[in-house]
Amino acid sequence: MVRHKRGRLLIIGPLPPPYAGPEIGTEIFVNSGTLRNAFDCRVINTTVRTSNSEKGKTDLTIVVAYVRYVWRLVSALLFFRPDTLIYRPTSATVKGWVRDGTTILFGSLAGCQVILQFGGGHFRFFYESLGRFGKTVIRRLLGNVAVVLAESNGLRRQFAGLLPENRIGVLPTAVPDAFYAHFEKVHRVSRESPLIVLFVGHLSQAKGYCDLLKVIAFLAGKYDVKFHFMGARVSGERNIFFN
Repeated sequence: MVRHKRGRLLIIGPLPPPYAGPEIGTEIFVNSGTLRNAFDCRVINTTVRTSNSEKGKTDLTIVVAYVRYVWRLVSALLFFRPDTLIYRPTSATVKGWVRDGTTILFGSLAGCQVILQFGGGHFRFFYESLGRFGKTVIRRLLGNVAVVLAESNGLRRQFAGLLPENRIGVLPTAVPDAFYAHFEKVHRVSRESPLIVLFVGHLSQAKGYCDLLKVIAFLAGKYDVKFHFMGARVSGERNIFFN
């Protein structure tokens, strides 16, 4: 039997703690047996804050973390020499794109096939908020990316006009097997019991919170269903439902 040489894959993204969507998603991806059987994998953890409440702060810790990240990235590119680089951006902000842009640029210069795996729907809001120069920089950086992966067909539209259609893909959010194992045992007590829908996440437009409120209004009086919301409002976000 002829053994084929495994490709080298560099995975870059946040790992828990803290336990939030991006961190858990990266952890599931990194622990995939299928992926590790197919590739020789190396992982760079981009987590800086171990508390969700500390995320987004700009201080000396962020500067030091960025310098360390660049060192780890360059070392991996020079010595591990990956064929493919999968990167999970986590912050749709200018300072976040400093690291994102560094990753894309260095990865492409090293001859890697760069794949971006985006979570959520914040990217387009961020892109449209930029001036002409900022938009030009983002478009040129994306020009070095082989494929951009969104979490759904709807979120795929964020990248319309920025990349050819054949370079925009969909990779749904992964869910741990333990999650299904737990909820397989959960069921309605009876047909007369209301159906309970739980929303967990930041109460923001990008999370689909407002769309869900519209659904509630549509279902009111038609079905026996209750909605519960677990999450904090995103500070500074303008939303008609909070006014």
